[in-house]
Amino acid sequence: MQISFQILERCCSFKTDLKKRSRGFDLALSLEPDSSATWIKLGHVLQRQKRFEEALLVYDHALKLDPPHTGAEENRSQAEVFCRRGVCLRHLMRLEEACISYGKALTIDPDYVDALNHRGIALILLRQCEEALTSINYALSISPDSAELFNNKGNALKHLGRLDEALVNYDRAIALKPDYAQAYSNRGSCLDEMSRYGEALSSYKDALALQPDHPDAHWNTAITSLRAGDLKTGWIESEWRWKTSSFQARHRHFTQPLWLGAEPIDGKVLLLHNEQGLGDAIQFCRYVPLVAARGARVVLEIDGPLKELLSGLTGVSHYISKERRYLISISIVP
Repeated sequence: MQISFQILERCCSFKTDLKKRSRGFDLALSLEPDSSATWIKLGHVLQRQKRFEEALLVYDHALKLDPPHTGAEENRSQAEVFCRRGVCLRHLMRLEEACISYGKALTIDPDYVDALNHRGIALILLRQCEEALTSINYALSISPDSAELFNNKGNALKHLGRLDEALVNYDRAIALKPDYAQAYSNRGSCLDEMSRYGEALSSYKDALALQPDHPDAHWNTAITSLRAGDLKTGWIESEWRWKTSSFQARHRHFTQPLWLGAEPIDGKVLLLHNEQGLGDAIQFCRYVPLVAARGARVVLEIDGPLKELLSGLTGVSHYISKERRYLISISIVP
């Protein structure tokens, strides 16, 4: 239907107003609900809005309407859909499924650089870094001047402990793209693992000069500062962790305010909870008596394996287990 494609063209003209684009796609689909092209473009908009679950459903529906056909030239668009499905699945941390979707894209087009690159990213997250290198190296043989590919190759090498090689690849990425904040941040993280803390902090500083709100660069600055003994900077910068992708998935949202040490807490109830590993819980529980000494009633949430170890901790008014779910009126401390 010609009118639906006119609406679709108008939707695509709304380059930044994603809500307008979504409404326009809804109208276009009401006029021509079996148009896979329209469904695909709607999926792109939802993906840009970070509505990954919905985008995934839309892409799946588009593929159902127009499945790939062996040898068909138009399958290139289906390869893109499979690749974008993989990106959505990766953001949802469904990494094995993401790799399968990238594999389907590469079955259609074995030289699809984006699919090779994103497959490499997912494999790095799965800690299958040798396989990730194979995927990224093949992509580099097709696109040898891609800064993103060199950055991701550096990530794979870093996780394999091949730090000198990783550093070379980060430097190559930056040489190709001097304003590449993520590469500067990753380079700093590599230098941190090499115990070259001053150089690491300088690299994070370069990243933040390019992108002042770069969460990974702030969080990496926190880690390196703490290792280097700059506790004040380290703890201030550590609050950026909640904006990083690795922490957002486990961020717990409370209605009560977060306590960062500034306000008086005499007579208040505070919940202390573990946000990372068991080792961190054991390390930081020693501060419970100091909090209680300020006059707060401390409620300590503990992981099951630590229940016996921490049950006699001085200063705790009440223990709760992570396995139990109930409401309590509290103020929050990390």
